[in-house]
Amino acid sequence: MGRGLSELQKCILRLAREEGEVTNAMILHAHYGWKPKRKFANVSTEEQLRRFGQIFSTTTKNYRAACVVVSRARTRLCQRGLTEDGVTTTLTEAGKQVADSTG
Repeated sequence: MGRGLSELQKCILRLAREEGEVTNAMILHAHYGWKPKRKFANVSTEEQLRRFGQIFSTTTKNYRAACVVVSRARTRLCQRGLTEDGVTTTLTEAGKQVADSTG
């Protein structure tokens, strides 16, 4: 399969295993620890990230760079047959096995 998985790819697999499907905003929150710029009332942070996406409290340059990195990581996981990619990322059966083995 070539080189091993990056920490970001492992994070995406773990998050998808826990949540079922993940968005870019959920990945940015989990991997980089970024908090949403504003909080919606009566909605948990996780639900807010899943339903609405976010612009985070970081510089535009950092945000764009991180989005590119996440997009490439998601594409590589899909090319390896570990995820099905669209607006959200979901795991394939092979992806579930790898996610379970990476902890």
